[in-house]
Amino acid sequence: MEELLEKAREGDEKAFEKLVNSIKRELYIIAKSRLLDDSLAEDAVQDTIISLYENIYKIRNSNKIKEWCIVVLINRCKRMKRQNKIREISYDEIECDKFLYSKDEYKQLIDKVNFFQIIDGLSEQDKLIITLYYSSEQTTKEISRILNINEGTVRSKISRIRKEIKRKIGDENNER
Repeated sequence: MEELLEKAREGDEKAFEKLVNSIKRELYIIAKSRLLDDSLAEDAVQDTIISLYENIYKIRNSNKIKEWCIVVLINRCKRMKRQNKIREISYDEIECDKFLYSKDEYKQLIDKVNFFQIIDGLSEQDKLIITLYYSSEQTTKEISRILNINEGTVRSKISRIRKEIKRKIGDENNER
């Protein structure tokens, strides 16, 4: 990774592309969890990649690239939320387009909507922590560095968030 970073700093486009490809999926998952919209998430990731390209010379350690990009992405998502009216996907919209999906695709879409609606009820920080932990597979130590909070706080928040999500899932199942 260090060699890729050095080559990317020197202007090697292939090296930069490899760096980006190694983190792009995780960035998209984080953006999608915060913005709940595919095109806005893609825009946020693209802006983050442009920022990485413009500032790659500032990153001294290749192990910090992902963390740097996540922090930039989080800030970009916050700005986008302020600038845009973020709307939630509704079941009605999915039902209207149901005939466009196979049975498996439809089930996956419903599961994704459920997940994003469940975490959408969390605070911004809790939403980010749970997304970083499960979707991006960041360690509690990495999350604590990204968010600049104590690692013990991250662990206790993850535990509390899990309980809250289980409660929400249980409440939804009881309503059906």
